[in-house]
Amino acid sequence: VIYIPVKNIEAEYNRLRNSDFIVKELINKYYGREFVTQDPYGYKIAIFQEYKSGEKLLPGMELWKNENA
Repeated sequence: VIYIPVKNIEAEYNRLRNSDFIVKELINKYYGREFVTQDPYGYKIAIFQEYKSGEKLLPGMELWKNENA
């Protein structure tokens, strides 16, 4: 699996979501949000966006501590 960071995960997901290449839908992880796609040869590519320190996460997710505050 190759991991590729992006600045706008929603835009990337929306661009690819109607293709046949989405392997795992957009999900929340402890470090950020990600989805997995694949190229025509079947190689997996994880697209992710990290949460920012101090950012309020979605309901049910932990709130990151801002170390600089």
